[in-house]
Amino acid sequence: MNQQPEMGSIIFGGMAITGLAWGGADLDESKAAIHAALDHGITTFDTAPFYGFGLSEELIGRAIAGQRDRVYIATKIGLRWDGTPGKHHMDVTFGDREYVVNRHAKPDSIVWEVEQSLKRLDTDWIDSLQYHHHDPDTPLEESLSAMQRLVEQGKVRHLGVSNLTVDQIHSLQDVCQIATSQNQYSLLNRTVEDDLLPYCVEHKIDVLAYMALGRGILAGTTTVDREFPDGDHRQRIRYFLPGNIELINQGLADIRPIASDLGITLSQLALAWTLHRPAVRSIIVGIRNPDQVASLAQVSEVNLDQQIVDSIDSTFRNILPRLES
Repeated sequence: MNQQPEMGSIIFGGMAITGLAWGGADLDESKAAIHAALDHGITTFDTAPFYGFGLSEELIGRAIAGQRDRVYIATKIGLRWDGTPGKHHMDVTFGDREYVVNRHAKPDSIVWEVEQSLKRLDTDWIDSLQYHHHDPDTPLEESLSAMQRLVEQGKVRHLGVSNLTVDQIHSLQDVCQIATSQNQYSLLNRTVEDDLLPYCVEHKIDVLAYMALGRGILAGTTTVDREFPDGDHRQRIRYFLPGNIELINQGLADIRPIASDLGITLSQLALAWTLHRPAVRSIIVGIRNPDQVASLAQVSEVNLDQQIVDSIDSTFRNILPRLES
């Protein structure tokens, strides 16, 4: 581990390439998307054992073979699907199998999970190990202490958390150094703005924003008659109710002149807005095919002045209370 790559502002999200929750995937396209990302300078990959039940890590591991020293890999612990007891998280159909997924973050489980991830990724170290979802049956301090020991052993460089509250993160101050907090954040989801973003600014924790395109609806290409295939999670997401699609598309129409003046797409504008928010270090984008890569890679080069950021913010704040639940 002579060279130590740093986390990029645009992160390749590793769930969509497996097809999990997206109605399937063409794995040849997925591999091509990873290679295209590397070609365009996207060298940070966020994955998890849960993403495709090991498939995401395997795909990334094979695709980066021979290039490990230029790639930053973030993966996670805490979700088990092999009959290990824990807090029930969800039931998932993937391929021809049914999975029962539990939250389980006992220290011995963490060690086992990391060993499996290292094998699938074909690497000797993980750049960022993230606590995925809260396991109420295991004290957070116990789980993060186990993760800290992996740092001390050289198997992990940095530690992060995902989907935790400010109080939960604060309870870990004396346990280890939390480098990142991964949270859902977009023009349509503002729940982190009241407390988590200010806390992360104060404590120098970088926020990694996921679902920054609102599961794709902020690209402005979704129509009210859009149909989603079986297994596509957007069938159950409120943003995709016909009335909400109309409202969101109207908001996008209102900010389209900003995108046009800047010479960028609505997707790039929505992502750039998130990247310009306090504490946000990176945005995680789910890339499914190589055609999406070039546009997403350019987002890090988009500069928005505060007036534009505030104008976009105001437009969508007027929409949020009117969305159907």
